[in-house]
Amino acid sequence: MLALRVAWSDAVVVAYTANEGSNTVSVIDTTLNQQIIAVPVGLKPLRCIVTPDGRKLYVSNSNSSSVMAMKTASNQIVAVVPVGLYPSEFAVTPDGTKVLVCNESNNTVTVISTATDTAIATIPVGLKPSIVQVLPNGSYAYVGNRGDDKISVIDLSNNTHLQYISTGLSPRRLLISRNGQRVYVANFKSNSISVVDTATQDILATIAVGQAPRGLAETPDGAELYVTCVQNQSTYVVNTANNSVITNIFTGNVPWSALATPDNAWVYVAVSGDNRVGIINRATKQVVKWLNVGKGCFWLDITPDASRIYVTGPADGTVTAIDPATQSVAGTVTLGQFASPWQVAVAEVSESAVHPAPKVTGVSPGLLPRGTTTAMSVFGENFVTGVTVVVEPKVAGVYVTSTQYGDPNTIVANVFVSSSAKSGAKGLKVTNPDGQSIVAANIFSTP
Repeated sequence: MLALRVAWSDAVVVAYTANEGSNTVSVIDTTLNQQIIAVPVGLKPLRCIVTPDGRKLYVSNSNSSSVMAMKTASNQIVAVVPVGLYPSEFAVTPDGTKVLVCNESNNTVTVISTATDTAIATIPVGLKPSIVQVLPNGSYAYVGNRGDDKISVIDLSNNTHLQYISTGLSPRRLLISRNGQRVYVANFKSNSISVVDTATQDILATIAVGQAPRGLAETPDGAELYVTCVQNQSTYVVNTANNSVITNIFTGNVPWSALATPDNAWVYVAVSGDNRVGIINRATKQVVKWLNVGKGCFWLDITPDASRIYVTGPADGTVTAIDPATQSVAGTVTLGQFASPWQVAVAEVSESAVHPAPKVTGVSPGLLPRGTTTAMSVFGENFVTGVTVVVEPKVAGVYVTSTQYGDPNTIVANVFVSSSAKSGAKGLKVTNPDGQSIVAANIFSTP
């Protein structure tokens, strides 16, 4: 999946993860590779998606039968939309007016208006709809129904089911070609790819690949399709001009998803069973490098400028940043052992989403002795690496000697109090590196 790019005057790139285990969505600063905030959402969030204008994020809460809308500028939940049972995969129309969500347990697709954040249609489809994709022109959506071996075609002009197309067994993933002329269907249980002509809705070809095809990635030039096959340790390369297999590449134990870089030179494969990412050279069709990443690595996404690739590690609660220029790991964001971040979505949003002003809620200890330096914990929100603390207003004989960043909610200020310092309540000023600050008046005292 390619990250979204919009014309924010203060645009920054943010990575969002849906954390199934902690019932949160993490907001990650891609410059610092640091979690800014974990936003509480519904039960077992599986996927999240950002609208093309970067203003809203939607998250599917599979065990709450709901979709939540969040404003990216404030990281605030603004709506809870009731949908069908076990909502999972998403798609957003290119104009950003509609979000479609698959309801796997009652065989429907809900259409949500992004203007009102309400459900405007519920469309019956096949059994266990597990993936939905929209054509680049926004005319039709395609739904993979893994329970009855066919895909549904939805007419988005009137939000109605148009027809079924029979495919192979258990169509688990769909990919629409960049030119919108083809839909590639990964048939998980029949080890094949169905190729659909979007003009006629006919099957043009069925391509035999390895066992359990799952991940699909089209190269930017449209010449090749990379197919990860999770049960035979291979990624297959398909020539899209004649729908034939060029070769298959060993990619290790459970290659789950793939991503082609915008320069047409490389394909990255998340190999879940080996906890690493393989980098394939398109010219040689060989893995040239392996990068160790988080456990159970699953989903890949890339920043708009292609400077970072992010991969989730649901088994150890991490997101790993990869630098494509050096083909090395640039950093790891730890979201918590039980976060289970399955999916990551990268988008350009307003800077206020990433750098909200710090807040102070308390300190410990609150009474500092004279004649010594005390490590005082400062509690609050939105602290980032490089944060500083000073006594405010200034008091003779009382000052902060150093500040240590802990996490977004905790920092440590080492405060010196001289023997002759004036007694009474005192305040602190906390300042993030971007200049945003907060003054907490009368937050601690000296005897």
